[in-house]
Amino acid sequence: MHNKNTFSTAFLLRAAKMKDGRAPIYCRITVNGQRIEFSVKRSVPAKLWNNGRVKGNSEEARTLREYLRQVEAKLFEHYRNLLADNELVTVEALKNAYLGIEKKQYSLLELMNYHNHQLKDGLEWGDLVHPSPHVVASSRNPKFFPLDSTLTLFTILSTLMR
Repeated sequence: MHNKNTFSTAFLLRAAKMKDGRAPIYCRITVNGQRIEFSVKRSVPAKLWNNGRVKGNSEEARTLREYLRQVEAKLFEHYRNLLADNELVTVEALKNAYLGIEKKQYSLLELMNYHNHQLKDGLEWGDLVHPSPHVVASSRNPKFFPLDSTLTLFTILSTLMR
């Protein structure tokens, strides 16, 4: 099955954060209807901004236009990389890729500790037992939770991500 993603970028001026006649520029990424915004760490005089673009032929305007083109190109490159790597394309993933924020890698021990900590108050002995000896469900939380440390990492991850 082929998933089709919609992807777009837009640049916005934050006039409410204007300082010394200059307003910061934000980039909005939209993927499948979900949006996220972040600052591109540049500001522009409000008089040079028109409908999401920098207008004029001054050196500052040309430099800023080129910078925004580069931001857009890098975002598109990260989008293509996510698609090529068969990863889930989300606005968070694109923003993090652009900003250089890497996903934290968890060890199996960290995942088990997280799992046990999250379920500590939700499960009690004697709650509903699944036919498998490795899985128990709580009457307060009907999802099934693996309890055996020999379960695969995939099972633990899928349980935590629900």
